[in-house]
Amino acid sequence: MNRLSSRRAVLSAVVATVLLGLTWEPSRTAGAADEKRMIGGVEEVLLLPWGLTVRARVDTGAAISSVDARAIEVRGEEGARTVHFTLVGGDERQLPVTLPLGGPRLVRTPGGQSRRRPVVLIEICVAGVRTMTEVTLNDRSRLRHRVLLGRNLLEGRFVVDVARALTAPPACPSAP
Repeated sequence: MNRLSSRRAVLSAVVATVLLGLTWEPSRTAGAADEKRMIGGVEEVLLLPWGLTVRARVDTGAAISSVDARAIEVRGEEGARTVHFTLVGGDERQLPVTLPLGGPRLVRTPGGQSRRRPVVLIEICVAGVRTMTEVTLNDRSRLRHRVLLGRNLLEGRFVVDVARALTAPPACPSAP
């Protein structure tokens, strides 16, 4: 009988440990999670160094971010190519911009078609976080949001809660 009681005690301890493990949630402030900022499905972002504030759609399904650009023109010789375009802000302010071409990128449109778009490197401020990131240039005038934030910008920096929006101002610290 003593042996049976001992087995029951061990079994009870194992069951309790398993159940506790199934219900335990790590603290939201522990480990790597506290290094990531929570953002919503739509956020205001700041395009630097131009100081343009625009609304961005956060899209974890998009591999690369995209910025609204008009009159896109690639110029120059191979190895020294630049792209000239007009950057459009949320207030409809338009700025002519010239940046080095990072190369073309094949992207899939919502309709399932593949399109080749120019890629440039820009700095974007999201929820107080400054990030240099590649973006494709695309005329987004028919879309609700001027910027689309893709996984290349989000990964390792942000956690997305699509039920929320406009969670933080786009203000960022000065450049180091």
